[in-house]
Amino acid sequence: MKKGIYILILFIGHSIFSQKKVDLLPVIKKQAVSIISGSQHYYYPLSENKTVDFSVKGFDKLVIYSRELITNKPSGYRISYNFDLDTQSNVVTYEVNKSRKDYRSVFSDKTINKSISLYQKKTITVPNKATKISINSKNAIIKIIAYKGKQKENIKANNPTKSVQFIRGKSLKYYKLNSKTPTLIETNKEGELVIYTRQRMTNSISPSYYTFSYKMQDTTRIVTIDKVVKSTHTAYSSLNIKETPSTYNKTVLKIRDVYQKILFSSNFDVDARFVFKKTVRKNGWEEIESKNGEIVPLVVKKKKIVREYTRIEPGKPFQFTVNNNEEIKIFIRGEFRYDMHANNDYEIVLKDNNKIVNTYKLSCHRSNVMQYKHNNVLIPGTLDKFSISAPKGKHAYAISINNVDKTALIRVLRKEVVAD
Repeated sequence: MKKGIYILILFIGHSIFSQKKVDLLPVIKKQAVSIISGSQHYYYPLSENKTVDFSVKGFDKLVIYSRELITNKPSGYRISYNFDLDTQSNVVTYEVNKSRKDYRSVFSDKTINKSISLYQKKTITVPNKATKISINSKNAIIKIIAYKGKQKENIKANNPTKSVQFIRGKSLKYYKLNSKTPTLIETNKEGELVIYTRQRMTNSISPSYYTFSYKMQDTTRIVTIDKVVKSTHTAYSSLNIKETPSTYNKTVLKIRDVYQKILFSSNFDVDARFVFKKTVRKNGWEEIESKNGEIVPLVVKKKKIVREYTRIEPGKPFQFTVNNNEEIKIFIRGEFRYDMHANNDYEIVLKDNNKIVNTYKLSCHRSNVMQYKHNNVLIPGTLDKFSISAPKGKHAYAISINNVDKTALIRVLRKEVVAD
């Protein structure tokens, strides 16, 4: 078989555009598969009958991150620990009575037929001259961050205990392609259709290749993907899918006509995700997409209009670059948990090329006009906004939240300043 990539490209006749991404669902209803894409995490499983030991010599403080292993539904757990200076009677036990399933995490090893809870933190002061901490529990996994002054270290277990790995990140919907029933995608706007494909891989397939085809305007094209390897940062969220997704391939189709029907099929075990970027003229403000971050859709209650925000949280700023003389507008909403008070006070830090240029102290109430489209756990706050002027030259901006226990939603717009 001759291998190669065949992509149909239709050029658009306009010169100035801005584009906004939106996921497209197949017209004929198909069951979506969820792929968790994010970062790897390593925890140690605990046993009720055998302790897991960690060296703590020279450290001042420990933070234990624990998660429950869930078979059916969360039931809580308890963790016991003692230092080597203690006697057996000095064993300390603490309980986590309320735990919730973490829908954004899944084990890489599908033989672990369990779900994971959201993490809980326990901070412990290390006694003077202590060299070891011993921990045991039932139905829990842990990792420990040890502190010495301002320095911190992710410490490993002394025992020959094998850590377990899971993936935590954003859940993306893919659709299985097949040859008997093609997947139909319809577009009613000009723009760019991006097709992300992944092969379902087992231990016996590496490296591999796969093909898929698409039919548009009575013309069929075949795309062949070579040198396919497993992804180390993705996993299927369903425990019933035992395979591992490959790294993704990105195929781009330019859509010139206002209406298009496109049929996708494959003889291989391939999942596809379809993202459409609508083409519009730049006649004003253009929305900026962050380089990272979770997209959160909010709904205007009365008008049922959807506004997409990006969530910022500690360690995950909204990042973007500017090269021209531009005006930047920032729209931001703090997020409320149900246990928070009427006011949500938070602090936003703006950096340009890693240097702090401003700090904004903001306060919001619970919004009466906005609600989450898919989230019943949090409540969006009222809107705060501020503007910045980006002088000519390259600027790498980062907008972050400066509160360790809070998150916020943000939209950023840009408009080029034209000199008189």
